Amino acid sequence: MSLSIRQSPPRLFWYNTRMFFRLRKTYDDFPSQFWLMVVGLFISSIGSSMIWPFLMIYVSETLGLSLSTVATLVSINAGTGLVE
Repeated sequence: MSLSIRQSPPRLFWYNTRMFFRLRKTYDDFPSQFWLMVVGLFISSIGSSMIWPFLMIYVSETLGLSLSTVATLVSINAGTGLVE
């Protein structure tokens, strides 16, 4: 004797489904060139971020400066990039 009581799915499932449809709608609202530009900027910023540590080591060894001086110069460079 089994009772067929329909249980509602977990709340998290409904939240994820709603979020998926909202993301899909946002994706459809913008043209593909926009998303290509967003992905390109994302990859570019990741690549730029990965260069900084190696640049610090290279500059400190080539110019003979301490790492704290090079870090100060890199911080000034990053700060002026924010102002731009």
